Amino acid sequence: MSETRGIVVYVRYTTWFEGNIVAVQQVTYKTITTRLYSAEEHEMLNQRNTSHRFDDLKDLGNYAYLLISTVTYTTHDGTVMVDTLAQTETY
Repeated sequence: MSETRGIVVYVRYTTWFEGNIVAVQQVTYKTITTRLYSAEEHEMLNQRNTSHRFDDLKDLGNYAYLLISTVTYTTHDGTVMVDTLAQTETY
């Protein structure tokens, strides 16, 4: 079972100049959450989860998502990494 998940949030900005819309930008944020376990018996699962994380980062990079932050925190049984990516589109 993969421990990599994603959440999508859309934010839309409108820029006005002299009463006219100049540009509309939509920023899409996605997060990837990856769990790594500290117990040795989970080594293969950790390798698979790390591989899924890198694949997800690469795939999102192909769609012009930029990695803007990585936060890690420890839990009672390992470490969790949360990657936040953003994509900006101008209309």
